[in-house]
Amino acid sequence: MSQTSRVVVLVRHGETEWTRTKQHTGRQDIPLNEAGRREAELLRHRLTAWSFARVFVSPLSRARDTAVLAGLGDRAEVRPELVEFDYGAYEGRTRTDILRERPEWNLWRDGCPQGETAELVGIRADRIIS
Repeated sequence: MSQTSRVVVLVRHGETEWTRTKQHTGRQDIPLNEAGRREAELLRHRLTAWSFARVFVSPLSRARDTAVLAGLGDRAEVRPELVEFDYGAYEGRTRTDILRERPEWNLWRDGCPQGETAELVGIRADRIIS
């Protein structure tokens, strides 16, 4: 009896102006900058080693553009569950800025006001995995 292994390959979108400046980038549709476009193009060669059965992508343009530039756009299925973390009131703010107000804040433990918790993100991820 043969065993089939399944591998999940996670690819993060390329750089945006907000990721460059370390701002929390969740639901805002911030596009790739030039560095991010180059990063995505560099993935094309690395990803040719894989034969993907399915390719899922967030509905945000930075993720969809990364998939296209990495050579996976023709197979990419937009899945709403893969939308980025909802940072709520912390969207666009830096960790340093948030810690001035809440010195003990931890994204994974505390979540974000008017946003979501890590548990909620996990529920969305579980739907994709299943």
